[in-house]
Amino acid sequence: MKKQSKTLYACATDWNHEIGETSTHLYQSLEELKERRNCWKSCGIVEIKLTVTDHISPIESYTGEPLE
Repeated sequence: MKKQSKTLYACATDWNHEIGETSTHLYQSLEELKERRNCWKSCGIVEIKLTVTDHISPIESYTGEPLE
């Protein structure tokens, strides 16, 4: 599997205090985060690079056959 990366954005307070503890929302763009979170001026924003390194469970086609 080819490694895939994506840059996403999150509230810095969520990142610093809640990641792994509760749900944390990730946004496709800075504009989307600013539109949906009104705390960004006080909390700050972090840029996250998410990299998929492996599929733990193989993806199956609609027929149930593994895809490669």
